[in-house]
Amino acid sequence: MLVDNLTHGLAGALLAQAGFRQRYGRAATVALVIGAELPDIDFLFDLAGPVAGFQHHRGITHAFTGGLGLALLGAACLYAVLRYRTYWRLVGMVYLGVLLHIWMDYLTPYGTQIFLPFDAGYYTADAVFIIDYFYTAIIVTALLLVRMVRQQRQARYRAGSLVCLLVGVGLWFSMPAFVQQPLRLLAFRSFGGHLAVFAVLVALLTYVGRCWQAEHSLVLGRCGVAALVAYMAFCMVNHAVARQRFEAALGPQMADVQRLAALPLPGGALGWRVIAETASTYLVSHMTLLPPALAIPQAIPKGPRNGVVQATSDYRLVRIFQDFARFPVVEYRDLGSEQVVRYFDLRFTGDGRNRSWFDLEIHLDSAGQVRVIRFLNRLFPPHHPDF
Repeated sequence: MLVDNLTHGLAGALLAQAGFRQRYGRAATVALVIGAELPDIDFLFDLAGPVAGFQHHRGITHAFTGGLGLALLGAACLYAVLRYRTYWRLVGMVYLGVLLHIWMDYLTPYGTQIFLPFDAGYYTADAVFIIDYFYTAIIVTALLLVRMVRQQRQARYRAGSLVCLLVGVGLWFSMPAFVQQPLRLLAFRSFGGHLAVFAVLVALLTYVGRCWQAEHSLVLGRCGVAALVAYMAFCMVNHAVARQRFEAALGPQMADVQRLAALPLPGGALGWRVIAETASTYLVSHMTLLPPALAIPQAIPKGPRNGVVQATSDYRLVRIFQDFARFPVVEYRDLGSEQVVRYFDLRFTGDGRNRSWFDLEIHLDSAGQVRVIRFLNRLFPPHHPDF
């Protein structure tokens, strides 16, 4: 996984093994790991309710300015606990961990408000899916090898890697018999496949490095960081290639395109959802780079602009959704006894048929009076303070 707290912390620990720990001691590892976790302190906004948590997620704590404030506070706490010699060195290392967290989140399609409070826009590289086993596997593998060499336990790690290989192969071949939902099956098989591949890699390196001494851990740490940077670059290059191929496939239709995006799909950097926006529709397709394939683009209207939809656009929750959504679509249904207006973002719903946590549904009676708004998997009646 990419943006979970475990991966953020492990990334900070890996960066520490690239020379910071060797030069500044264990305090460097603690500072980088704490810094890599600090931006997600925005979970405290959830205490004010789900809407507040949604509004402030990847907000000021994920901005360069807010991150600097977190680094100053985090370093002050560490300075008091660790009694480290130099406070400002701690600040620098904690802030480096914070910047690492911000960068990792920036790579994903969710979006991060990195320039708050000067700019409230969401920025993203659209390069890595929000859950990427390959990304996490690079970090875990590098840390395991560093620890293996430092403790001189090559034989034990070789045996463990063979067990992981069997588990990964078992997951890959057995999951279709237990999981029917396509995306969930893809996630499980992807995990099993990545586990098997990296288990083989660890087994080979335990053999190659059977005579390595503890001082080689620095080289392994730096190689791990280099591999991670190379994977990021690989994803960003593939993102650019996907955009170019979709643009070429659209041909004359590009004259009407206002914006074009390529969003990563689960399973690595070779599958992409491509979206071209025109004045009234989105052209949505799936693309694989290897083997090269592009599905016929599907036209998805942005939605009707009737009186009911116009009236719902003024509600606070709808404005919050619109500020966050990158590819918003409105769907209107008249069910006779009830009218439903659904707002969704193509980043999370594909062609709109899938439901996501970010969908917003307004249920109205036949007279046009709102009964309830469903948002963030919660119900908001008209008297709710967030309504």
